[in-house]
Amino acid sequence: YEQIGICDAVIWTQRREVQDLYYPFMDRLHTDMAIQRSGYTYHEIDTALSDPHLRALTPERALLAAQVLRSQGSLATHDPVLL
Repeated sequence: YEQIGICDAVIWTQRREVQDLYYPFMDRLHTDMAIQRSGYTYHEIDTALSDPHLRALTPERALLAAQVLRSQGSLATHDPVLL
């Protein structure tokens, strides 16, 4: 769930009143979900740069995909490019 913060990019383009209404929800979400984010490793960076499929992606997508591939994990996303 690396992309959990994408909603922030949308909300911060809204009017201040909307942002003020939204902030308590996000505060609660991040508190209750206890989200653990890990940084990218050199192996994941190398994979993002060297894999021909990943090099075609934007850097943030390539790094995310490399992290998932290297960990043999699963990716839950709404991103049409990553789907």
